[in-house]
Amino acid sequence: MIKLKINHHIHNVYGQALVVVLVLVVVSTTLFTASTISVLSASEGALFQTLSQEALSIAESGANEAIYRLLRDPSYSGSTISIGNTQCVIAVSSPTPPIVTITSVGRSSNVSKTVTLVGSLQKGKFTRQSITIQ
Repeated sequence: MIKLKINHHIHNVYGQALVVVLVLVVVSTTLFTASTISVLSASEGALFQTLSQEALSIAESGANEAIYRLLRDPSYSGSTISIGNTQCVIAVSSPTPPIVTITSVGRSSNVSKTVTLVGSLQKGKFTRQSITIQ
């Protein structure tokens, strides 16, 4: 009878240890998964921020390029510039001269930013009146 109680007690201890180990495995797996998701989310946010800044930089560069070209050729109407994985589409319109509108759209991967400049072009000088960044 005593031997039976001891064997029964030993099996209960092994069963309890198994339950504790399973709970620890589930908790550690959950924590690992949560931390991995958090890291991936932060990485995606950082990537979007980098691409957004790159798109804005290329759009600003395109607007500056348009001013440079307009000063040398007042009939310049725009162009497309590709640099590495980025692209800039420049459009220039002048519905009421000497007022000129420059729209520069910078793209980096699937992120785009637009810079719109409105200014006057007179006597070889560009005077900015407004700037919009989207």
